[in-house]
Amino acid sequence: MNTFPNSVSPSTRSLAGTRIRERRTTLGIKQTALAKQVGISSSYLNLIEHNRRRIAGKLLLDIAAALDTDAALLAEGAELSLLNDLRAAALASSVEPEPDNAEEFAGRHPAWAALIAEQARKIESLENTVAALSDRLAHDPFLSASLHEMLSTVTSIRSSASILTGPDPVEAVWQERFHKNIFEDAVRLGDASQALVTYLDAPQAGPTSDATPLEEVESYLTERQFYLANVEAGGEPTGFDGTAQGRALLDRYADRLRDEARRVPTDALLALVRQEGLDPLRLTHVMGYRCRRSCGDWRRYHCMASRLGW
Repeated sequence: MNTFPNSVSPSTRSLAGTRIRERRTTLGIKQTALAKQVGISSSYLNLIEHNRRRIAGKLLLDIAAALDTDAALLAEGAELSLLNDLRAAALASSVEPEPDNAEEFAGRHPAWAALIAEQARKIESLENTVAALSDRLAHDPFLSASLHEMLSTVTSIRSSASILTGPDPVEAVWQERFHKNIFEDAVRLGDASQALVTYLDAPQAGPTSDATPLEEVESYLTERQFYLANVEAGGEPTGFDGTAQGRALLDRYADRLRDEARRVPTDALLALVRQEGLDPLRLTHVMGYRCRRSCGDWRRYHCMASRLGW
């Protein structure tokens, strides 16, 4: 049913003729045929279509019925929200289109206007996403630490490889050590890369807090004195209620802890601590394999002091 708006601004109504002409030509109706159908002369309709005569009331309703559209659409044109979106897109662009022509453009080409508005919204969303990722890369300690570890590992591999491929001969025993170092660094690089991918792919949904994912894990481990018996026994961490990114970071820590427990069981490590003391460098030297522990792992040694009654 055709309806006529109770209140239409003069600037909006002044473009009603343009919308009538666009609708008529879209339907393939001749000007003379439309004028005859609504009971006016072709010259008068021509003046209306060129916005030289105002139109309202019964004549507007008759023309809308003849054009099979709503009188409000002819009188008001594009929705206010669409016009606002077009103006917002113009403000965000380096191009400066004429603001007074936005309504005429939207009225004559509503589909194109809607497309421009939609593209502007998508661009704004992508810009916000890029800004959020840039801020995350700049302030997320886990990302910073992961990238630093990967770069350090690559540098270590390159250093060992350059020695092996250098002009000076390398003794067999040292070749074996360098090969072992390269292998272990390659494994560490793979683990770090996989952990980083898992962290970045972790969904954003879940509990939120003011703490960073690294701080969530630090708090979790501190509460447990860096002793996760079920993880050292081959299980998974329990009782963590942080974000998905924090969980990814904790899972990475648990993987290293299980590997450490496999290499040196807790009972054997405690016995070694009783014998050698709480000097991490001394312990790794005595255990005979390269140090791969994080800072959190080192604090685990100090937490053993309370378990040993020191």
